[in-house]
Amino acid sequence: MDMITIFQISLLLGRIITGGFFIMNGFNHFTKLSMMASYAQSKGLPAPKAGVAASGVLLLLGGLSLLLGYHPTVGAILLVVFLLATSFTMHNFWAVKDPQQKWGRWYISARISPCWALC
Repeated sequence: MDMITIFQISLLLGRIITGGFFIMNGFNHFTKLSMMASYAQSKGLPAPKAGVAASGVLLLLGGLSLLLGYHPTVGAILLVVFLLATSFTMHNFWAVKDPQQKWGRWYISARISPCWALC
């Protein structure tokens, strides 16, 4: 097996794993819409159900784009927009006063590391 084949296989595996991750989470935004909307409402977001649904669409479109290789740059941009918006609105650990809760929020926010896979 030459290096080009190894590169093509790794790119395909990366697209399957990364795209599948975001697609799965996009579906969760719709199957758990009311639960996620309640959390979004508790964070003070206007129109929480619409926001959760819109973010689910971003996740699905971005994940499908990566998985299928159809305009993957556009898909990556959609996912980065989702990840940045979510990080600053839903996972703003710096605004939490309690140190123990701040650590927990930071840990959750650190899970946005899939953003680095898109860069």
